[in-house]
Amino acid sequence: MKAGLVGNGRWGKKIKEKLIELGHSVQIVKRKQSLLKKLSECNLVFIATPDNTHYKILNKIAILEKTTFCEKPLSRKLKDIKIFKYFKKNKLYISDISNFYPNVNLKEKNFFIRKKFESTKKVILAKRYDLLYRFAFHDFAYLYKKLGPINFRKVEIIKSKKNLEFSLIKKKMIFNFFYDTGSKEKIYSLNGISFYNNKDILKKMIRYFINKKVDFKENNKKVIYVSKLIDKVRKEIQKSKS
Repeated sequence: MKAGLVGNGRWGKKIKEKLIELGHSVQIVKRKQSLLKKLSECNLVFIATPDNTHYKILNKIAILEKTTFCEKPLSRKLKDIKIFKYFKKNKLYISDISNFYPNVNLKEKNFFIRKKFESTKKVILAKRYDLLYRFAFHDFAYLYKKLGPINFRKVEIIKSKKNLEFSLIKKKMIFNFFYDTGSKEKIYSLNGISFYNNKDILKKMIRYFINKKVDFKENNKKVIYVSKLIDKVRKEIQKSKS
């Protein structure tokens, strides 16, 4: 099949590589080109542009009725989740690798830990909301997979000058999240079980998407839930700073 890929940055290049490995041809389409004309010639559409462009592109190409894969997050604006209404059934899928994470038993107290090193000047919390969309998105999606659309009673923000730490509380269950991009260690785990493995889950997810082995409806519901939960945590972070 011929895949139209909008965006050829770091993630775009990864998606292109996996598509070629899976035996598909890839046409790179630049945002400034005529998207409708170029993508109408493709069987599938993949969007791997910056977050703030996703909604605008999706809104523009919905008329094509192409089966479309979009990198997460759908948008950083909660109101943009309405885009799902513009796509027909089984036509829009938002990237979700949490479906391929190992099964971890949940406890009364649970710990998500993500550590890695990134060379960046964004070391203060005021500029670290990006970690909600980059890291917490996957973790919230995993919780949805395990527990469904759980309504957390309380959000606790742990003040930190450079890390992002918070807890979600539901009755007797507590989920702690610790994200550190200044660590020399590379860790991604839940309750000590690593989410890093040798399986190429990006390639597997793309293959499942192309073969329509993913649940589009459940994916859309999950993304709406995760987007709302991220917005809730972000508002609590803003309150904690005031």
